[in-house]
Amino acid sequence: MRRAAGLLVGLAAIAVVVVIVVVATSGGDDADPGATGAAAEGTPTQLTVAVESLGSGDFDVKANADELEVGFVQAGVLDPVLTVAEGGGPGPGLAESWEMDPDGKRWTFKLREGVKFHDGSELSSADVKFTLDRALEDDSKAINREVLVELVKEVSTPDAQTVVVELNRPDPEFWAYLTITKAGNEGLVMPSKYIADNGIEAWREKPIGTGAWKFDAVEPGVSYELSLNPDYWGDKPQFDTLRVVKVPEEESRVAMVKTGEADMVFVSADAANELDASGIKTFKVPAAINTTYGLWGHWDPKHPFNDIDVRKALSLAINREELADELFSGFATPAGAYMTFPSNDYYDETELAPDAFDPDAAKELLAKAGYADGFKTKIYASQQAGTDVPSLAQAIAGYWEAIGVDAEIVPIEHTKIGEWYNSGLPTPKELMGTVSFWVMTSPLTTVAFNLVHDSKASVHQSRFPDLDALIKKCQEAIEPEEKQPECLEAAAMSHDKYVLPGLLYQDAIVAVSDQVSGYTALPGTALPAPYTTVTRAE
Repeated sequence: MRRAAGLLVGLAAIAVVVVIVVVATSGGDDADPGATGAAAEGTPTQLTVAVESLGSGDFDVKANADELEVGFVQAGVLDPVLTVAEGGGPGPGLAESWEMDPDGKRWTFKLREGVKFHDGSELSSADVKFTLDRALEDDSKAINREVLVELVKEVSTPDAQTVVVELNRPDPEFWAYLTITKAGNEGLVMPSKYIADNGIEAWREKPIGTGAWKFDAVEPGVSYELSLNPDYWGDKPQFDTLRVVKVPEEESRVAMVKTGEADMVFVSADAANELDASGIKTFKVPAAINTTYGLWGHWDPKHPFNDIDVRKALSLAINREELADELFSGFATPAGAYMTFPSNDYYDETELAPDAFDPDAAKELLAKAGYADGFKTKIYASQQAGTDVPSLAQAIAGYWEAIGVDAEIVPIEHTKIGEWYNSGLPTPKELMGTVSFWVMTSPLTTVAFNLVHDSKASVHQSRFPDLDALIKKCQEAIEPEEKQPECLEAAAMSHDKYVLPGLLYQDAIVAVSDQVSGYTALPGTALPAPYTTVTRAE
């Protein structure tokens, strides 16, 4: 078994599922329910945010949620049970307190009193149970469904303000599934009574929640229009309306923030340098994004990725230092592991070191595996927030071409590849023997490992029983002195499997127009909703 000599202790204060931070609020105990948004006084104001992609417009927890849509829109209309606090632990959301039993198999959540949905009905424990139960139904496409079906034994409601979740095994990080720090939306609470009275289709057409924003209109995959909830229980936004619009082309997003057509946009390192030079404010969260590629079909002998020598050769062929310096203009550093950050408790720079660039060794490994003349594959390149994936795919294809691997780049909508990711087994034939990219961040290793490294997870990209066993030990360990070495051992084994090798740690970068102020990074998540600290500049 592999063990680390030195462990770096302390979860990241900034961590996430997607990319960058725009605002800060959890509406915690210090929130003033009586406060009114500044936008309510005087001329109506609108906040406009431009993003790379948007999903189908379906807020249903059973839907295949688009992570950008969850973070930029859904989390403004619907509130999570919990948030992530300073330092990476649980923070208050709709639940104002929570407790785990000593054995790690029972969680109790106490909800705030007096919280109301947009139709005036009061939030109760029945709504939380309805949401979680719905996410676990057989036809659910919820991103974390398969992990939660195996994990959750029962959800009960002893009274209107209490939710009890019984687990089949210990999990001291179960609370994270009730936040928005992952790609899923299982923690965003839906109104059970409203849906019972009006039907799920009526709610899906115009969803209501307890959030700071009310849903007005959507053009699926194009834009959202939201308006201020004046009765919000927490800190209120300082704008009357919010518009979130899809603008895939970075050049267009940059132009929009320069002219003030958009107030916030997410940009690459090159664009950040250009904007900084022109006087536009950019904010950077160092090493907040972990990007890598994943190899599909390693379990099938028909595909080259079945051979670990092939998988390692592809990693050795990549010049990570060059990518960090040239493609990301120095706003990135090489990474040796995926979903493991230097700030994590279980990180070790020796065990999880990135591969050195060695194309000659890569060629030798390919020849050893029987691919001296190379082979063909496809790279799916979907634009993702925080990373210029198409350009990264071009660079990776170039490195692989130099060792004889012919990688065809296939542009694809991120929502489409998300559907494939979460379609369950068998893996869609379109993915077998191909390559796709992952762009994520999270300090919660066991949660992150569930999503991509555990063969029981919804993605099913990594399928190794020995790794599954280590991940389970990592997940179930409760005491830090036990958890740290177990999680490091799992991360080290994943590192050596080369199915999801580390590629880069990147800075998250957001550009803000001169028409707004009050940008604040939110500890624990880079997702922007509900935009409560941002104000119109004087």
